[in-house]
Amino acid sequence: MLQGTVYKSTGKHYWVKTSKGLFKCHLRGRTRKENQNSTNPISVGDFVDINVIENQDEFLGVIHTKHPSNNFLSRKATQHKQKRQIIASNIDRALVIITFKQPKTHVEFIDRCLVNLEFQKINSCLVFNKLDIYDDREQSEVDQFMNLYRNIGYRCFKVSAKTGLNIQSLKDFMSNKLHLLIGNSGVGKSSLINSMAPSLNLKTTHLTSKTHVGRHTTRRAQLFELDHNIRIIDSPGIKGFGLVDIPKKEIKHQFPEFLKRSHQCSYSDCWHINEPNCHVLEAVHSGEIASSRYNSYLSMLQTDLKYR
Repeated sequence: MLQGTVYKSTGKHYWVKTSKGLFKCHLRGRTRKENQNSTNPISVGDFVDINVIENQDEFLGVIHTKHPSNNFLSRKATQHKQKRQIIASNIDRALVIITFKQPKTHVEFIDRCLVNLEFQKINSCLVFNKLDIYDDREQSEVDQFMNLYRNIGYRCFKVSAKTGLNIQSLKDFMSNKLHLLIGNSGVGKSSLINSMAPSLNLKTTHLTSKTHVGRHTTRRAQLFELDHNIRIIDSPGIKGFGLVDIPKKEIKHQFPEFLKRSHQCSYSDCWHINEPNCHVLEAVHSGEIASSRYNSYLSMLQTDLKYR
């Protein structure tokens, strides 16, 4: 039996990288039934054991066992609202790719990504892409957003996949880690990978001309190896981000700037909504906590039906 890491999945077949090479595998029926909470029992990044199938023409195998995951990022499944779809597992760091136009990334989407990642204890970094198409006002807006999230404690980069701006600095930061790229369709995830490793020549598409909304280029998550021991998981574009695994009472704990102040609240179980002597609310009113972040928090407490 060989141990390996899942590099690609089509839902039916899984490509597993082992010390003996890359094997095209299918899943043992018993393993498929073990996790009924997810639509995909195996995801990219999973550590698995495989049995090799003797074949002279191909490296084939059967996934026998999935090892417990250190972490995973999930979303609500499209067709099964009560189940999760796991995007990727065993992630060292996530890069949230953001654009201010063509298409525009909304603040609440950013915050929902970060809350999901905080809950799974996955380190996060914000990457502001397409700097080559912004005017002076938009460049200033990028700087304001970077300052907001840097003050919370998130590392931020501004780059251009098209011109190569700051791509080398981003690569240096990514050395020796497994990174997951997440973001809306059209923000340039595949283009960023191409700018770091042109030989991969991943497929990219232009935005739709009428709506300036991205079209899905990456259909399924896939892991790529770059130089300097950089490994990247490219994921399909996400429109919204439902909090499928996070109880409502835990949401407030995923905002680092809330945690710094919540211990001073009069109530240990303060929801930071209308309680007296709430230091989080005081910080919002004084401007120490960004109103955009607080509004995202309130939205996450509401019914989550429109997000997945």
